[in-house]
Amino acid sequence: MNLIPHIDRVCLRHYKSIARCDVRLRPLTVLAGPNGSGKSNFLDALALLAEALETSLGHALSTRGGLPAVRRRGTPDAEPIEIAVELVASAEAAASYVLALAPDGVRVQREELVVFQGATSSGASSPVACYRVEDGQVALWKGASAPPPAAAADRLFLVRASGEPVFRAVFDALSQMRFHHLDPARIRLRHEPDAGHVLAPDAGNLISVVRRLSVEAPAVRERIENFLRGVLPELRGLETSQVDGLETLRLVLDVGGKEERFPLAGTSDGTVQALAVLVALFTPARSGASQVTLVGLEEPEKAIHPAATGVLADALREASERVQVLVTTHSPDLLEHDAITVGDVVAVTATGGESALGTPDAFARSALADRLSTLGELLRLRQLRPEPAAGSG
Repeated sequence: MNLIPHIDRVCLRHYKSIARCDVRLRPLTVLAGPNGSGKSNFLDALALLAEALETSLGHALSTRGGLPAVRRRGTPDAEPIEIAVELVASAEAAASYVLALAPDGVRVQREELVVFQGATSSGASSPVACYRVEDGQVALWKGASAPPPAAAADRLFLVRASGEPVFRAVFDALSQMRFHHLDPARIRLRHEPDAGHVLAPDAGNLISVVRRLSVEAPAVRERIENFLRGVLPELRGLETSQVDGLETLRLVLDVGGKEERFPLAGTSDGTVQALAVLVALFTPARSGASQVTLVGLEEPEKAIHPAATGVLADALREASERVQVLVTTHSPDLLEHDAITVGDVVAVTATGGESALGTPDAFARSALADRLSTLGELLRLRQLRPEPAAGSG
């Protein structure tokens, strides 16, 4: 992977339908499995972490219906929710971060961060700085240039620790993850101009983002349009303007050799979805943009014609050279393309409401190696399963 901030490993315990998982992430990771298997729950755990760092733990939990809504049913009373990640935060630092949420309300039971010298696996070098907070009290603080700031049981300590340069890159890497639940109906609406540096979670500011790309990163906008032509061959370009103070976007199409302009409001769900996915993927690469470190997308192929999923697969692969990409899918068509390999796939299944996630099992790998099946066929036949040891337990 290019030396950009990225997550290497995610371990979860007792989060929604996930009792336990240990998942390795790549530049492009595709969580593949049937509806209701727990793919979205995995993304949501990382989204909760990012939101808790950007806003507050209380806010991140309340938007999900509170702690009971994210705590796995049947979890023993004393067991916390745990979110642990290993990451490369910068060219100078790798890190291991653990957050354990107490089972009784909005409270951090334990939070640990260890920073290692160099962008290598966390186990490959000695730590240069670390902290540990337990129930609102700093229990360990090493490698920083100043005494520890005060801790609070209902807040993530990393927010305050980020004032120390040695911890700052980790805060930036985790807080700048972006997760999108695209809403074509919302995207079509004209909206008031905004900064347009980063696409909103529902892509409701898409038109502002496209407008700014025209000025600040025309090459990125051109790349988006080129990919979009794979979905809509008649496309000649995108035009943004303001009408009555609101941002609008029109698609310029070739109709019988003539240019015709069509408002985004009248465009199909598939075209709107494809445009939003492309903007989410390629905007982080533009010069001067906020440093988005990971783009998470739920079912990017939704509403897109199966014949166009190859364009989407190629876009996911290309974008992953500049920003880490994590997507969910239950589409066999998306997995059929060469741009998606078995190494990119995390298989997700559910039994009795409990999710299992991991690398495809020996049966799937053997079938693929012997060319007896494809990833898409395995998914369609519900034979794309994780290794047993990667499941819950």
